[in-house]
Amino acid sequence: MATEEKSDREYLFGKMRLQADRERLGLQEQTWDQFTIRHLESLGIAPGWTCLNVGAGYGSITAWIAGRVGPTGRVVATDIRPELHRDVGGHVEIRKHDIITDEIEKDHYDLVFGRMLLQHLKEPDKALSKMADAVKAGGWLLIEEIDNFTMPRIDTKDPRAGYFYEAGFKYFEMFQRIGFDLQFGRRVRSLLDGLAFAEVHGEGNYPLSRGGEPWARALSDAIRLVVDALINSRLVEEVEARKVRDEYQRLLDDPSFYFVCAPLCSAWGRKQGS
Repeated sequence: MATEEKSDREYLFGKMRLQADRERLGLQEQTWDQFTIRHLESLGIAPGWTCLNVGAGYGSITAWIAGRVGPTGRVVATDIRPELHRDVGGHVEIRKHDIITDEIEKDHYDLVFGRMLLQHLKEPDKALSKMADAVKAGGWLLIEEIDNFTMPRIDTKDPRAGYFYEAGFKYFEMFQRIGFDLQFGRRVRSLLDGLAFAEVHGEGNYPLSRGGEPWARALSDAIRLVVDALINSRLVEEVEARKVRDEYQRLLDDPSFYFVCAPLCSAWGRKQGS
């Protein structure tokens, strides 16, 4: 088995069929929107705000923000695949946009938001800097990222729990060799502090899940893509890797199997200035 490492990689989900990607994003929405909305509400989002949702995906949060800012506000939702976004109508602009290479308005938005975006990018610090620049003085930046290496076990009496986490960590560690930062979530608070934002806070949320539920189904899809990427990169032996993938998917389909999700790590802060 070859052991060479690669620093360059494509976006893991970039080649999924449109409907399959919408289904994947819909499962994420069912898991994470409750936490995101709670954070957005805490920022006091109100009618008339101008908001930017970067990497908006299927668009449930875009729709929620649009409802809050009302017809006197404006929402811009950007993505490299804008065709993924549901139709939300009204005062929403859905824009094809790459936060790394394309320009974005500076000092313009009351709120800039991105969820599960930065860890997929080759230059996350550059993307975050541009997102920060887009916030106007007094406005808010909220970023949320998964930390896949912070997964405590649950129900250690279940003999399957050890395998689930030990095999998972092994494959996630190998997956990082092809350029994905699966520990990005733990950095979000320090990144905002480094931008000299004020009123910076951070939080992690760990849903308790079981097989067959939305996050288990989304994780099952992700595991399949991770294993395929490792096989294509010749970092794992194919027969063994497919065996691990199949066992993972069996557990994630089984409603008798309980586990703690990797946390969604959130950080938010207000831009200083007059």
